[in-house]
Amino acid sequence: MSATLALGQLATQLPPRLRAGPFWEAMRWLNDHFELLGLGSVVIFLVAIAVAVALAQRCTPSRRQIEAEEKDKLDRGMRAYASKPISEVTVRFE
Repeated sequence: MSATLALGQLATQLPPRLRAGPFWEAMRWLNDHFELLGLGSVVIFLVAIAVAVALAQRCTPSRRQIEAEEKDKLDRGMRAYASKPISEVTVRFE
């Protein structure tokens, strides 16, 4: 965005023989129409937000999935603990 603004300003400051061609014509046009450049950046921002909101459910796990994973992890830990011999899990105070 800032590079486009800088090129637009540069297009008006260069000598005429250096600013010939379609690229510099486009930069001069953008320099004369900053409101369209601003509107374009706002539209791109809003589209990005809409896409992020639309895809959020696909990119993040649901609460049920998180709870199921936590329960599974706890069950595996309990099974591993229960499968140890009693001598490894008992604490003796002497």
